Amino acid sequence: MIDWKLFGATLRLNRGRYGLRELGDILNVNISVLSRIERGYKCEADLFMQLCQWMHAPAERFLMGRKSGPEPVNVLADDWRLDGTAE
Repeated sequence: MIDWKLFGATLRLNRGRYGLRELGDILNVNISVLSRIERGYKCEADLFMQLCQWMHAPAERFLMGRKSGPEPVNVLADDWRLDGTAE
């Protein structure tokens, strides 16, 4: 089972200075869907995997019952753009 609160908090942290609209445009995802995810609501599996890939975070990181790291982690380096290419 996925820890949606952790996933949402991690997404918000990794989104950093970018707005929901900008991330939504890049990933072709409605901003209301992104907002709901950041508030801890679940999403479809393909979107979950797409966001994990964008954050460079293994999906297993968000499994409930994991022993390590229940807190959100900024997994993107500051020099990465939203599209995943280095500046």
